[in-house]
Amino acid sequence: MLEKIIACRVLHDVNSLQLIPTNQFGSRDYSSAVDAGLSIVHTAQAAIRTGHVAALLLFDIQGFFDNINAERVVQIFLDLGFPPSLCKWLRSFLSECRIRLCFNATTSDPFSVSHGTPQGSPLSPLLSTIYTSPLLKRLEALWTKHLLSLYVDDGAISASGPLYRHAVRMVADGFEEVTSWLARNGLRAEPEKTELIIFHPKHHAAFGAPIHRVGLRDPVIGEYLVKVSPTVRYLGMFLHHRLDWSGHVKIMACRVRSVVRALSIMGNSIQGLDFANWRRLFHALVIPVLTYASPVWFTGVHQKGLIAPLQVAQNDTLRRMSGCFKTTPCLPLTHLMAIPPIKFTLLKLRMSFALRLSRLPPTSQLHMILTHNLAACWADWANPPTTLQLLTQGYAGMPKPPPFSFPNPPHLRTWSHPRLYGLPLPKPCAES
Repeated sequence: MLEKIIACRVLHDVNSLQLIPTNQFGSRDYSSAVDAGLSIVHTAQAAIRTGHVAALLLFDIQGFFDNINAERVVQIFLDLGFPPSLCKWLRSFLSECRIRLCFNATTSDPFSVSHGTPQGSPLSPLLSTIYTSPLLKRLEALWTKHLLSLYVDDGAISASGPLYRHAVRMVADGFEEVTSWLARNGLRAEPEKTELIIFHPKHHAAFGAPIHRVGLRDPVIGEYLVKVSPTVRYLGMFLHHRLDWSGHVKIMACRVRSVVRALSIMGNSIQGLDFANWRRLFHALVIPVLTYASPVWFTGVHQKGLIAPLQVAQNDTLRRMSGCFKTTPCLPLTHLMAIPPIKFTLLKLRMSFALRLSRLPPTSQLHMILTHNLAACWADWANPPTTLQLLTQGYAGMPKPPPFSFPNPPHLRTWSHPRLYGLPLPKPCAES
C-alpha cells in the first residue's frame, strides 16, 4: 500500500511538471502502447506521402528491471528536484533486498541483491521510466531528422531521408549513441531482438539501391549485422513495409479462434457456461484481441478486405457461444445475441479514440508530433494526411472540450514536488 501511495504521488508530479519527455509512452498517464504505434505509423505515412523513405529500428533493453542502479535512480530524483526525504526513502527501498528462488517445492537460501527494482511492485515501472529520462532529454536536444521513443524497455528509433542509405545511416548512428548511453549506465541492448524495417513508396527505384542488411555497433558486444525485415512486431502490432495491415488482421483473427477454442472446454450446447457468462467472456477476451490497435489502421474507407477476416472470426465465435450449427446464417445470429457486426464496433472504437485525443494534454506526443516531428526531413509546410490527422479531425464536429487541467494532487504539500508550490528546489548533485 505504501508503494502505491508513493507511486501515485510521484506520477502526479511527473505528469503535471513534465519531468519525463513525452516520447516515453510507458508507465505514465495519458499514454498507451497504441499511442506509441500510432506515432510511428504517422511518421511512416507522412514520409511515404511526401516521397521520402522512413527507417525504423526496434530494440529491447536486456534485463532492464534487474540491472537498474539504485544510486543512479536516487541521483536522478535529486536532480529532478524531489524532496530529500523521498530520495532517502527510495534509497532504503532499493537497498538491502534479499530474495529466495523457489522451484518445484525447493526453496533456496536467501541472498542479497544490490541492483534492480522488485518486479511486481507498483513503483518499479515508474522508477524504470524515470531512469531512462535523461537519455530521452539529451537526444531530444541533439537529434534532428531522427527520433527515439520508448515504451518502458522497448525502444524505437525512427528516421527519414531522401534515399535508403540516408535513413538507415541515421538510425544506425542513433543506435550507437543509445547503446553508448546504456553501457555507461549498466544496461545493454539485446541483439536477438533488434529489428530493422524500411518504409518506402511503391516506386522505390528512385531511392537508391535496396538495403538488405545493416551493420550496427555496440560498445559492449561489438559490431553485428541486422537484416532488413519486411514485417516487424512492435508492442503487439505487426508493421509491414508498405503499411499493409492484412497480416496484422489475420494474426488477430487466428488468435481469437485459439482463444475461443480454449474457452470451449468450459461448456457445450447442453451444459457449462450460460449465455450471460459467454457474453462477458466475449467482451472481456474476444473483442480486445479482435480489435487490438484498430485506431492505428482502421479508417472505415475501402477496407472490406481487412474487415472480412475479423467478421468471419466473430461469426465463428457467435456460433460457438449460441451452440448453433455451423451453417446458421450470421445476420439473424447477431440480432439474437445483441452483438453488432465488427464494422460497427470498429467505428465506435475509432470515435472513442478520437474523443480521447481531444482530451489529452496539449503536451502529449500525439499532439506534438503533428507540428514538431523530429524524425521528419520534409518541409514544415508539407502537411500530408495520415491516420493520426484523420483522427484529430474526427472530433471537429463535436462540442469543444473544456481546457485540459491535471487532477488535484492526492497528497499534502510536504509530500509533493517543491516546484508545485513555489518552494526552493534542492541543489542538483554532480553527475555520478
